[in-house]
Amino acid sequence: NYVMQCGFLYYIQREVDTKSCGPGTNPFVRLLALSAFSVSILGEFFETLTMFYWVWNVKTEESHCEVRIANIDGQDEWASGMTKVQKIYFAIFSLIPKACIGVVLLYLGGHYVALSPTNNDLILNCVAIVFIIDFDDILYRTFTPIFIKKVMAELPPIRFRSVMSGLFDVLVVPYIKALFFAVIVIGLELSSHC
Repeated sequence: NYVMQCGFLYYIQREVDTKSCGPGTNPFVRLLALSAFSVSILGEFFETLTMFYWVWNVKTEESHCEVRIANIDGQDEWASGMTKVQKIYFAIFSLIPKACIGVVLLYLGGHYVALSPTNNDLILNCVAIVFIIDFDDILYRTFTPIFIKKVMAELPPIRFRSVMSGLFDVLVVPYIKALFFAVIVIGLELSSHC
């Protein structure tokens, strides 16, 4: 996955280096494309943060053990967790590369879309970048066996440690996402006019 995404990024970086400023595209179409790109990249970033949150909150075990689920007060909950070493490996080989690719995609992909020379190229480039962002999901849907998907879907969620963290997700996170969305779209629009 990461090798293929990096290969696409290498190509995009070479294309961005050859593009000139001052796109000749319709401003409304450019706004739509940059908005679609921004929503996709924000989804990728928040997916990575959710994965980090999961790893942080899953119980830390002293030694490796099988996954155990217990029924507590009528709800299934995790009764086992991951070792510190497993958490570190997950961070090094999954979270950090995913975050780095997201940052590079934000910069290169945003410029690749914003500097598209025509409306048709703008739409095609936006779809291409969204494809690269979603490539890990495509691989998961294609190559993960059905029984693994079923087991993963039936795992209980990690419960919030406090009511405040749940309220934060409901009351504050949507505004943070909206702010990041606006900053990305405005920043890319301004950067397309050198």
